[in-house]
Amino acid sequence: MKDNAVEVGGQKQLFLDDYAIASRDGVRCVLHGDCKHEENPILIADKPWETLRIEPDPGSDKRFGQGASVWFNGTVLWDDRDGHYKMWYRTWNHLMGYAVSEDGRHWQKPDLGCLEFAGDYGTNLVFDKYQCPSIVLDAQEQNPEKRFKMFY
Repeated sequence: MKDNAVEVGGQKQLFLDDYAIASRDGVRCVLHGDCKHEENPILIADKPWETLRIEPDPGSDKRFGQGASVWFNGTVLWDDRDGHYKMWYRTWNHLMGYAVSEDGRHWQKPDLGCLEFAGDYGTNLVFDKYQCPSIVLDAQEQNPEKRFKMFY
């Protein structure tokens, strides 16, 4: 047993190392590999603002446009209050899109009316021209419109 064991009480812990483990007699740490979900991609670039504005090189094997997956660089959070997952993601045009899901696999992109694209306000866009922000849920925030915060 460690002399400097960390008291965690009843809090959930993610064990990535032995920092918060007093002892591990009779057990072993096993890191499981990841696997790609068979339904990938789970978020398809099916909106005009999610696809590249420039055409791919005719000799290239890269195909962007309708049906391409979005460029994630975003955040997925479970919202206990609303009872679904919320996703903020980056499009190929460096815009921030928003999607919601009950199961984390099937996503809907609601029309938010926050940001226009080519004169259309019926988009799921929430922010434009950004680079890899993170979204966090502030559980202490009293104002329901300010519970989610964005950091660069």
